[in-house]
Amino acid sequence: MEQVKQIGKLYLAETPYASSDKVRELLEYMLSIEGEDETSPFYSICFLLPMLCQMTMEIQGCKTLISSRGHKAVVEFLVKLLCNPVTEDMDRIFLACDTIMNLLLKQEEVHFQMEESSCISLLNALAFWAEKSDDPSVLMMAASICALGLDFTSEAALLKHPNFDSRSLTRLCHLISRSFAFATQGMADAVRSETDLIEIITSGFSRWADRFPSIKAAVLGV
Repeated sequence: MEQVKQIGKLYLAETPYASSDKVRELLEYMLSIEGEDETSPFYSICFLLPMLCQMTMEIQGCKTLISSRGHKAVVEFLVKLLCNPVTEDMDRIFLACDTIMNLLLKQEEVHFQMEESSCISLLNALAFWAEKSDDPSVLMMAASICALGLDFTSEAALLKHPNFDSRSLTRLCHLISRSFAFATQGMADAVRSETDLIEIITSGFSRWADRFPSIKAAVLGV
């Protein structure tokens, strides 16, 4: 764990790119390090998350994270936090969300296909998180990642999975329909601040709406 701390601090120094090549070579190893009282690299992700988020702003960084299977570790980390979100974890939650969104936005360029189990865990956790919050930034972040994640699947496929049921679908419908309702509030400051995420959601809806009839009906009020 001390090695992870040292590398993380070095990368986040004033000249982070000076050590970027070495960090990338060691990424898979660092993501495998577990604390004494954990069965997953939760604390390693905590220290590395700012670096991972910065890496995934670039195509090569996304490829590196995917090849090391680090994206699965970040998804698992985020899902764990969202099961019981607390104020102290919000910065980490949004960093993890940004990291995952960076990957999803570049999915075509990096030939990224999220695994079904990771996708379903993420959809469930994000819908649950947003359901418990009145914060517009939570709503729009959750909806935008779900909008990108739904590119990988369909309503019929989700409902065949043992970890996704009708209640999961209802939460997802509510999340996406709430995000559309928020987007129609005109030019309020809160809406203007989420313009990029609104575009992600509406673009996603146009791609997969026909594969998700329940979400389509919820959004269109059918």
